[in-house]
Amino acid sequence: MDKRRIAFAAALMMCAALTGCGGKTESAAESDAPVVGGAVTKQVTEVTAEETEAVETQAEETDTNEEEGSEVAKDYEGSLTRAFAEKLEQRSFTIDKTLSVSYGGEGLEDEYSEMLEVNGSDYHFMRIYSGDFTNGESLIDDIYHIDGADYRADSESRTAQPVTAADVLESGVTEYLLGHDFEAEEFISAESFSDGTVAETFETEDGTMVLTFDGETGVLISLEKPETKVPGDKKASALIMINGFEEGCEEIKLPEGYEELVP
Repeated sequence: MDKRRIAFAAALMMCAALTGCGGKTESAAESDAPVVGGAVTKQVTEVTAEETEAVETQAEETDTNEEEGSEVAKDYEGSLTRAFAEKLEQRSFTIDKTLSVSYGGEGLEDEYSEMLEVNGSDYHFMRIYSGDFTNGESLIDDIYHIDGADYRADSESRTAQPVTAADVLESGVTEYLLGHDFEAEEFISAESFSDGTVAETFETEDGTMVLTFDGETGVLISLEKPETKVPGDKKASALIMINGFEEGCEEIKLPEGYEELVP
């Protein structure tokens, strides 16, 4: 029996416990009820057309809400992961992320935050490193990539030093930011939650990877990577948190007032 029939039957059972439920219909349920003095009379339980319509409408709304809540991707092509990757590859956005790395069994952790602005082939990123890797100190790397040239900006001296550096976005924005070409990974499943988030699971050569999105905006919230081997015969797991994301980015320029040094 489907939900609509169950709901309708429940309404009939509720009205069966009452007397005089509105005007009569042709499908009135009748029962014999004893009264004082041993006489028997007819007690009629009735369901109005309005009540029937209300119950059916409520059942339809319940079915619709459940169907809407269960709509998640069945493959990579329809996934939020692919849609977000396509936004990144359009190369016009600003993103703020934090990467935390934990080394299993050793109690060591490294962390770096990064703000990345991308406008076409030009970009600017600022990384702040901290944790055991830097002995508790914070190291800042502020790089501008403009017209194929790279500059390291120094806020203290207000200078921009030309440097020779590889184009970090050459292999793709998504692979640089998230460390994977998701089209090459195996899409496993997607699941929606009551808080509005959607988790999409991929299988990689290192294990299971989970990406969590805001189901309404489609913006990535976090990426949990599986434990993998790192140099030094160690194992490490990583968590990427997206602290902010905004589509669109103005022209990338060196900071105003900075002196461009001669190489």
